[in-house]
Amino acid sequence: MNKLILFLILLLTAGARSHAVEVLLPKGGDSKWAYYDEGVLEGEKWRSSDFDAKEWKSGVAPLGYGDEGMGTEISYGDDTDAKHVTTYFRKAIEWKAGDGEMLEVLFRCDDGGIVYLNGKEIARKNMPAGAVTGKTLAVDAISGDAETAYSRFQLPLEGNLKEGGNLIAVEVHQANPSSSDLQFDLEVNLYKKGEEPKVDHFAEGMAAFQQSEIEEGLRHFSLIPVDDPKFEDALQIQVEQLFSPRGLNRPEKGIEVATKAYEAKPEDLEIVRAYIRSHVLAGKGLTLPLEKRPLPEKTPEEFAFIAIPMTFENVKEEFSPKQVAADLDYLEHMIDNCYSYAERRGVDWKIALDVLRKVVKDRKISSAELAARLERFITLFGDPHTALRVPPFYAPTDRAGFLPLSEGGRVFVIREDRSGFLDSDHRYLKSIDGRPLADWLAAASHRTPKASPQYERQALVAMLRQIKWLRTELQLPESDKVKLTLTNSDESAEVMREVSVDSNGGSDLRGRKTQVLDGNIGYLRIPSMRSDQEHMESLNNWMTQFKDTKGLIIDVRDNGGGSQDTLKTLLPYFMKPDAPLRVVNVAAYRMPVKLPQPNPSGFLGLYGRGLHPVTSEVWKDDEKESIRAFLNTFDAKWKLPEGKFSDWHVMGIRPSTNPKAWHYIKPTVILCNAGCFSATDNFLGGFKGVENVTLIGTASGGGSGRMQSYRLPNAGFSLTICQMASFQRNGYTYDGHGVEPDVEIPARPEDALEGGGDSLLEAALKRLRAE
Repeated sequence: MNKLILFLILLLTAGARSHAVEVLLPKGGDSKWAYYDEGVLEGEKWRSSDFDAKEWKSGVAPLGYGDEGMGTEISYGDDTDAKHVTTYFRKAIEWKAGDGEMLEVLFRCDDGGIVYLNGKEIARKNMPAGAVTGKTLAVDAISGDAETAYSRFQLPLEGNLKEGGNLIAVEVHQANPSSSDLQFDLEVNLYKKGEEPKVDHFAEGMAAFQQSEIEEGLRHFSLIPVDDPKFEDALQIQVEQLFSPRGLNRPEKGIEVATKAYEAKPEDLEIVRAYIRSHVLAGKGLTLPLEKRPLPEKTPEEFAFIAIPMTFENVKEEFSPKQVAADLDYLEHMIDNCYSYAERRGVDWKIALDVLRKVVKDRKISSAELAARLERFITLFGDPHTALRVPPFYAPTDRAGFLPLSEGGRVFVIREDRSGFLDSDHRYLKSIDGRPLADWLAAASHRTPKASPQYERQALVAMLRQIKWLRTELQLPESDKVKLTLTNSDESAEVMREVSVDSNGGSDLRGRKTQVLDGNIGYLRIPSMRSDQEHMESLNNWMTQFKDTKGLIIDVRDNGGGSQDTLKTLLPYFMKPDAPLRVVNVAAYRMPVKLPQPNPSGFLGLYGRGLHPVTSEVWKDDEKESIRAFLNTFDAKWKLPEGKFSDWHVMGIRPSTNPKAWHYIKPTVILCNAGCFSATDNFLGGFKGVENVTLIGTASGGGSGRMQSYRLPNAGFSLTICQMASFQRNGYTYDGHGVEPDVEIPARPEDALEGGGDSLLEAALKRLRAE
């Protein structure tokens, strides 16, 4: 056949096929959904067409929180550590009967969800089998491109879609209550008989994996060419699936796939990461082999809390001694080869792990007991980013109806709605249920990382609300009331107050809005380090409005972190136009595997973190000289174990990092406290020492990690560990220290009350008005 004729036939056929698709429900901003984001909905009525959803909110897709590109940002509740597990969506669609045979549903959700059409389930993604409730967790936490991937589901038109009105209902579930983000979008298409949708191998592979069709998923991924934008993500997923016992358990094949990609593109950071990870997951070529040691005869006192007797009821899943031993060997191998902070605190963690081995040796152990003992072990490293991610099935998360807060070495108590002290004449907590406060704090320490003193103290005090779990730790009887003994400031008088065990959660006080305050002082409130473009544009717009102010206050108190983009956007405003590159973070990557060749691009420059070695091409020649000069004088207070880390990587910011920035020369105060963590630590560290900028408050929490997740092969628990050691400009690690303020001013107890004032803000205003 003539090639031109063949081309025209193919062209015409392609055109005919594209017109054969009827889009019943478009994805993205062309669709508006009703949604419920206020907690659990009981039963099935919410997904029926006769359900009254008039009071529900509405917004355009995609809907979610925590990620950029959302059409509508929804709520997750009042507590970042106990977000709503499930969010609900509804939308009516019309269909006029016509020529159609197959329905195609493209479903995007983070982490998991179920789609119903006219009350009937038609798609399920990353959810356990069987009936679910509003408290059911998704099977796995997903990340990267998997969050935005659309899984394809196909079903016959007949028996599913009806002429006239139809209702689409969707429930989206988180994998854990502290998940940082949620996404949802949906598209529904109708195809005529004989028409086939264009195959997106990445989406098809993801959909297959979600349905546990591992071989089919790998087949699709193997068809993605190396120059495809999704090739690197597909490679990472292949490595995981080829290794995982829950996948195909073919670790050597994972190494083979990653090695071929590495040989083709050895300079690509994602491929280098996949190459390293494939070897780690397969346990091949690692720097440190697993060592066998005799178990300790006695338990050292410092590790006794790992070995104390535990009893859990109604926990059916158990693991054999062989399974547990294999998981603990795997854990040791990961920590020894991959974990950046294994040696930072000087704790003999291998002895601690052997104590755990001895406790569980030669007996079956429940999933709850294993999770509880492993969580205790992980606290020894003092790194709040590193954690065992397990459902809270062994530790009730109910919170008692009071708010305990720290003041120096004491704990004061306020009402959970922050309307006042629980007892205005007796503010301080002395005992709970007749047991001294010290006993409760000691019990709380079993799940609290041995981190910076300020982070640990805040976490311990906050955990006092988890009365149900703490009572089990202290072997106290259950009760629906909590008896608090309160005392006055000199402990000369005390009273007893009762509160309920089941709480509404409490409220967040720091709801102040960005504005210009009296005296022409700018006030910029940053509650989270978001990464979306809207947030960056808002920061630039507010800086423009603050241009003629006499001073500026940036309030990042209780900001738990996020991305580095806020720092990159704001810091250039406080740098002279001709200022050299400013190093704001120094880090090194924990090297578990020796690469066949050097990697001048480094290992930490992924996902916007901006950490690169001096050999990276991202730096100009003069910047390389500036970085070398800085590193020549850099004094790391914790000396990295020899031979285990990469060369130094740095995050550097220049005035041109934000092209919209101009030089703000007025005095600036940044308000900080122990609630500042992760990316907010980096934010404070980046501004520390900048001309005209003063940090006021108390030291930040201390945490700056690049995390990587692993999964215990038998228990299935997800282990997140930091694979970089992160330092401040002054040589101290962020972890274990935090960023010290220039002027230390602790908050007053009254500051925690609604309408009780703000001593730090008042101090900042007084300072700026005086200047």
